[in-house]
Amino acid sequence: MPLNLSNRDQNSGHLFYNRRLRAAITRFSVRMKHDDRKQQAAVALSIVFVLIGLGWMALLHIWKPAGLVGQSAIVGNRDTGAVYAKIDGRLYPALNLTSARLAVGNAAARRGSRRAKSRSIRPDR
Repeated sequence: MPLNLSNRDQNSGHLFYNRRLRAAITRFSVRMKHDDRKQQAAVALSIVFVLIGLGWMALLHIWKPAGLVGQSAIVGNRDTGAVYAKIDGRLYPALNLTSARLAVGNAAARRGSRRAKSRSIRPDR
């Protein structure tokens, strides 16, 4: 028995019928005023852009990590050479490492950082 092959017009009609049936079920209208394929393509493209953005941010986080201040009493910035002493939860600028150690009251080692992540601790102006 020969196999009845379908042509391109039959396939296109079948796909259109399925899209129209899906629109009738989900939107209670067969008019197909809005094309679902364009909306799905826009959603898929936006998801791809979000994933690319998240991947880029993750790579930047790995390649250029910001320094962590933590609980150290003396904080220094490697880029500018500035030294800060943490007294009562606030950062105060110091002229050098010795001044910061005197202000803190102990011989703590300086914790180097490029940028402090803590937003609650700001130097006095």
